[in-house]
Amino acid sequence: MWEKNVVNFKVWIKTQKTKNGDNYGDNTADAATMALCSFFDYYRVALNFSQTETRKLNNRNKRKTSDYQLTNDVMKKLIAVGDLREKYIVAAAKSFGLRVSDFVKFTWGTFRSLDLTQEPPIFVGEVITEKEGVVAFPFLDADAVPIVKMLLDCNRDKPDNEPIIKVNERELTVILQSLAAKANIPLGGRHLRFHCFRKYLSDRLSTCMSESKWKQIVGKAISESAYVTAFELRECYQKVTPLTSLNTEQSDSYLQRKVTLLEEKVKRLELSKPVLEALLRKIDELETKLKN
Repeated sequence: MWEKNVVNFKVWIKTQKTKNGDNYGDNTADAATMALCSFFDYYRVALNFSQTETRKLNNRNKRKTSDYQLTNDVMKKLIAVGDLREKYIVAAAKSFGLRVSDFVKFTWGTFRSLDLTQEPPIFVGEVITEKEGVVAFPFLDADAVPIVKMLLDCNRDKPDNEPIIKVNERELTVILQSLAAKANIPLGGRHLRFHCFRKYLSDRLSTCMSESKWKQIVGKAISESAYVTAFELRECYQKVTPLTSLNTEQSDSYLQRKVTLLEEKVKRLELSKPVLEALLRKIDELETKLKN
């Protein structure tokens, strides 16, 4: 309620005239808005601005570029032309779907503490997100695991507490765009940035599970009652594998396992058919006796 009024107040200030007949500028409007926010802060009234409202308050214009839509084929090409560190960036970004601020938290010790011999997806552990302060539940998928193993094997001398990636979002964007150019991927004027991987995974997760579950995986706010265990999330994450796997054989193998399970269920139903028929006959006999 009050948030909208604060934004409107700033807009109104800029329509007012100075003694010289000019409109007040951004600096004056910013100072007046800060004073108004301090008033609410003094009386302990929390202001929770939406992204659109925050953009207006910060004098930020809407983005003029649209994000590039990642596909599995594109990511295969990016990984193919990258060095080991770049392969990790692409594969892990696709696997986790985290923001940059959370992605760079992973240290060498993060992955050394995991049993990388178990079947993917492998739960990495809970991550407290920087932006929202909520818990994310990232998983390493079958494409990322072998790359992480190679990375660890080539960096045995690195201390456990050292971050694997030490660059910011802008530098990651430069790396990704350089890989795209190296792989001869036409971006068509669209923007390839780290956030594209978050969008890629979120879109695919949302087709296989409830909204609260995919948000829990990538670290978006949900109600406390909606949180489920990492074990349940792993089962849900596994269902999206055919959509995200860069290895066709892995995807086909997963589908084959699903077909096998369905065939077994059908066989069990066929085996129980005589029992069901006998029960129905018994029910008919009882109904006949009751009528007589």
